[in-house]
Amino acid sequence: MPPRPPRPQGGYGPRAPRAGGPGRVPRSGGDPARRLLILLGLLLLFALAVSLLEKATGQPLWDELYQAAGLPAAGSPAQGGAGETSVHFIDIGQGDAVLIEQDGEFCLIDAGLRDTQDDLIAYLEAAGASRLRLLVMTHPHSDHIGGMREVLRRCTVDEVLLPDFDKAPLPASTGFTRILEELEAQQILASTARAGDSYPIGTGVLQVLADGVETENYNDLSPVLRFVGPGLTFVDTGDGEQPVEQDALARAADLSADLYKAAHHGSNTSNTAEFLAAVRPQVVVACCGQDNAYGHPHREPRERFAQIGAAFYRTDQDGTVVVTGNGREIWVWTANEGRGQSMGRDAA
Repeated sequence: MPPRPPRPQGGYGPRAPRAGGPGRVPRSGGDPARRLLILLGLLLLFALAVSLLEKATGQPLWDELYQAAGLPAAGSPAQGGAGETSVHFIDIGQGDAVLIEQDGEFCLIDAGLRDTQDDLIAYLEAAGASRLRLLVMTHPHSDHIGGMREVLRRCTVDEVLLPDFDKAPLPASTGFTRILEELEAQQILASTARAGDSYPIGTGVLQVLADGVETENYNDLSPVLRFVGPGLTFVDTGDGEQPVEQDALARAADLSADLYKAAHHGSNTSNTAEFLAAVRPQVVVACCGQDNAYGHPHREPRERFAQIGAAFYRTDQDGTVVVTGNGREIWVWTANEGRGQSMGRDAA
């Protein structure tokens, strides 16, 4: 969600005084206490009317009022509190950039394309994520690491989580090499994803359920990650394909989650019926570019998402998607609609 233009300091300047002739006497406004009671009464009536209309229509009318006042609406970026978790699927075209927000701490999973790195940085700044507790590289393809060096340069990063490069040839791309150089230059702690490891984010935890498979296909280096936080659980498998999903099914005792990022941008190489049955998400989001050359998200996974009853969103049509859970309901906000929708709450 692009940041709103800031108001000038001190508002928009003082109003010019009213013209008045000599000896002009201000009119009395009556008893101040009475005026205050009348004002409070009107505010209470207004609040009651809005709440009744919201219940009748199912529309989050308070969001519109907040926006009209120049305030961020509920479910928009940087709204996650201690008792809730937000996951931001940032619209950066045909690539992945997913921001987990919990109790003032942030984890960024992948960093999209180099061409859209400025958009990513602008979003992180607007969301208040200038410091990242954890930066995750799921695998070294350019649509996942293109903006990573710039993130390392522009944000304070406590730790970087890398895929297990013992399972595939070490990449020789310039982009990957520059990321390693930046890590070394800044002496940032870099760890390898190992099944069973966990990383605290706020009062939640990011679990590594599986750590990829031996492969010549970098997609299958992607770890299977599960975030468990107050109000929301979330599974992200990067671009992991069927071998990664089968490995996770064999290893992990619990893959269930409220929220699932469609693997490999919603490709039919992933998102198998067996894996989706284990995750059982209420909400699925695909990160994909408009009119992309791959046809993502593919028809077959979309049909599987519908079969399990999951609400499906996609960044090419919905723009940035922010999903927030507070333990009672799951709220989905989309940039293109500029408003949120409550999904209710079912057990994952």
